[in-house]
Amino acid sequence: MQKTTLLTLAAIVAIAAGIPSLALWHHTDQTNQNLAALEAQRKEEARAETARQQQLEQELETARQEAVRREQELEQQRQAAERQRQQADLVNQTAEAWRQFNQTLDTAASAHSNNAQTPAQIFGTLAADLGTIPLTQIDPELATLINDFRSTALEAHQIKTHYTTRMQELDAGVVNASKTGCEVGRMVGENNSLRNCMVGVLLGGFVSAVGASEEFNQLQTSYEARSQVLIQAFGDLYGRKEAVGDRLQTTYGISLS
Repeated sequence: MQKTTLLTLAAIVAIAAGIPSLALWHHTDQTNQNLAALEAQRKEEARAETARQQQLEQELETARQEAVRREQELEQQRQAAERQRQQADLVNQTAEAWRQFNQTLDTAASAHSNNAQTPAQIFGTLAADLGTIPLTQIDPELATLINDFRSTALEAHQIKTHYTTRMQELDAGVVNASKTGCEVGRMVGENNSLRNCMVGVLLGGFVSAVGASEEFNQLQTSYEARSQVLIQAFGDLYGRKEAVGDRLQTTYGISLS
């Protein structure tokens, strides 16, 4: 009986001694669970924040790419509008240069028909008037044609002036032209009588000298030879003019008149 009592007391003492340890273990386990839950929550929040940051960065990149695309689109539209403006300017300025070119040639022909100027003056005026036509913003073939007309007119002016001056210095005297108007034009060829007649109007009025000095004969021979070259040159230029006029009408819709 006494032994049983002692055993019971011993058990009671052991249990009493283990209760604080059990409570401490339980408390520690609960703390660890709470810490683990907090760590899991922290990691989840960190993942969520990372996802939000990635989403924000993606949205920003998408917006940036859209802004770049839109800027490129606007630049393409601006360039297209600029090309259209430049093309419109090219057409308008080419049309105006073509009008001035034809008017200048008509004025030269009229001056010859009305005897308003000497042949040398006609060529000089023609070259000067052609030089006033703006060529920087027009069709390049037309610009080249006008320049070539001007160069040929300048050469004709120089030849005619030199010939007349030397004739006066030699005091040889002159008589009326032996070839004038369309007769001179026919020397270029018979393919285009209107063009050839215009060449004749510009280059008609050759003078034949009275006198037989050697210097005069050389001067006359040289003048006639150079004049033939000019006649051919002007004939070629008028042929090119017709071709350029056709191309301007086809390419830009510019009237030939």
